Amino acid sequence: MRKTRLSQTNHRKKSQKSLTSFFTKQSPGLTKEEQEIDDNLAMFCYCSGSSFRTLENPYLQKVLEICRRDVVLPTRQKLAGELLQFHHDKTKHLVNKKLSQHGFYGLVPDGWSNVNKDPVLNFILVNPTENIFLKSVYTQDESHTGEYLSMESSKVIESFHSQIVGMVTDNISANKKSWKILEQKFPDKYFYGCVCHTLNLIVKDLFPPTILQMKEKYPDGYPFQDLCRFSSNCRELVLFFKNHQVLKSTLESKQRELEKPHLVVPVITRWSSIRNCFTSLEESDSIIQHIVNDRQFLETDKDKDQQVKRTKIKNFVTRKDFMTNLRMCIKILNPLNDLILFFESDTVPLSKIYEVFHTLPDTVKEMKLQKDQETFVLKLIDER
Repeated sequence: MRKTRLSQTNHRKKSQKSLTSFFTKQSPGLTKEEQEIDDNLAMFCYCSGSSFRTLENPYLQKVLEICRRDVVLPTRQKLAGELLQFHHDKTKHLVNKKLSQHGFYGLVPDGWSNVNKDPVLNFILVNPTENIFLKSVYTQDESHTGEYLSMESSKVIESFHSQIVGMVTDNISANKKSWKILEQKFPDKYFYGCVCHTLNLIVKDLFPPTILQMKEKYPDGYPFQDLCRFSSNCRELVLFFKNHQVLKSTLESKQRELEKPHLVVPVITRWSSIRNCFTSLEESDSIIQHIVNDRQFLETDKDKDQQVKRTKIKNFVTRKDFMTNLRMCIKILNPLNDLILFFESDTVPLSKIYEVFHTLPDTVKEMKLQKDQETFVLKLIDER
């Protein structure tokens, strides 16, 4: 049986109880000030995801004792029992009160895995001024198919039908299928993909994470082949410094001295990290050049495999077109990165998406790419 954790009860059920009488009474022997200490420390643990053992840390206890000598911290048992139940009920009540005001929201379902690798599906209501967590569904043996996602989303939409105007998801095939199912069931609502995820997919199309993926995705040629190889080598360069303690220390010491940012490892699921990898290399180019051109860079390590790797790194960094390619990659990615940051805001109206994508081809033409590269990027934008 699937486990579901709810953050609210049906908002249509109106309670006549006051806010104070609604909740289970807490430790009657505590003063008002002591109760406030317990409540705030409990909410600190719940909202920050901190272990309940945090409050047993002797240094935290000493800090609080300095502020108030007679302070008594709640136990782990109290945090996991009485206080947790009280604040769960209180939060449910406040959420229901907010939802009873009949504002309008967009629904955002999102799948993830918790620390135990259990698949979880979250549902959140959003509007320009607030985000409200509704519930988490532990999907267990249910595959996240279009049918399953539309079934779970329907339950939420039916509970808040008049308040939900649409639903936004990422652009995986299962979600796209769920849009079509939900459009038939709720023709008065909008179902669409996240524009930031779309832009990130364009970045991924331009710079596949590995050479192998590039060859699999584009077996018949690819106008950004050289830049894709360059991107892959940049990732190897960053990881090389991250994995060599002495060189990493030398590099970061000089970066701190010159107020340069640390190198960024590109991660395809972390938006903007590919562009940030390139800009961090550009910022530290002179430092890296100095390190790899030092005589000891090739002579320090006697292991043959490491010498081959170091030689490869040096040859890559000292190529005449290193900075040229780096700046070309940044020039291509900057407009896409700026748009991702722009659309991450909760206040951007949907109409702005059409306007931006309508003018995006002009932005591409301003990049002064080669003709086959420009045609390729324009085709990607049109398809996405």
